[in-house]
Amino acid sequence: MRQAFKEDKALVLDILCQSFDDNISVNYVIKGGASRLRHIKVLMEYSFDMCLAFGEVWISDDNSGCYLIKYSNKERSTLQTTLWELRLVFSSFGVGKVKAVLDRQGKIKSNYPQGDHVYLWYIGVLPNNQGNGIGHELLQHLLTRAKDHGLPVLLETSMQNNLPFYKKSDFTVYEELEFDHTLYMLKHD
Repeated sequence: MRQAFKEDKALVLDILCQSFDDNISVNYVIKGGASRLRHIKVLMEYSFDMCLAFGEVWISDDNSGCYLIKYSNKERSTLQTTLWELRLVFSSFGVGKVKAVLDRQGKIKSNYPQGDHVYLWYIGVLPNNQGNGIGHELLQHLLTRAKDHGLPVLLETSMQNNLPFYKKSDFTVYEELEFDHTLYMLKHD
C-alpha cells in the first residue's frame, strides 16, 4: 500500500472511473448523455483534489485499487475549494441538478453521527481485478489508519451488493435514505 500524491492523479482517476461507471449514486448526481464518462471523471477529479487537501488517498501495491478519505476535522472552505466546486457544478452535475445534489448532501450530512470521523468517499478496484482481495486489503488498511487516529469511519453506498463486503468488516447500516434509489449509510466504530 502506498500513499498517493498529485502525480498519481491519472492512475487514481482511471481506477475510480472504471470502478464507478455503473454506480447508482454517482450516476444520480452527474449529467447523463454521451459525455457521461467525462462527467464521472470530473466528479472523481474533484474528490481526489478534496481528499489530497483534507485527507488521504491510498493505492494498492499492484496499482489496481485505491481509496479516498477525508477527515471531518480538517475540511474547510477556501477559494480553491470554491473553484473546484464551481467546476464540478458546470462540468459534471449541470446547473439543473444543483438543487437535487444539495438537497441530497443536506440529508446525508444531517444523518451523520455527532463528532469527528473519517469519511470513506470512494474505494474502488479495477473491474478485472475485483474478487481477488484487493478491496478487502484496502479497507483493512483504512480501518487501521482510522483506529490509529481514534476515529470512526462513515460511508454511503447505493449498491446493495456492496453491503456484505462492508458488513464482513464490521460496518453497520445506521440509516437508509430514499431518493430515486436507496442510499445506505454505514459506520464502523
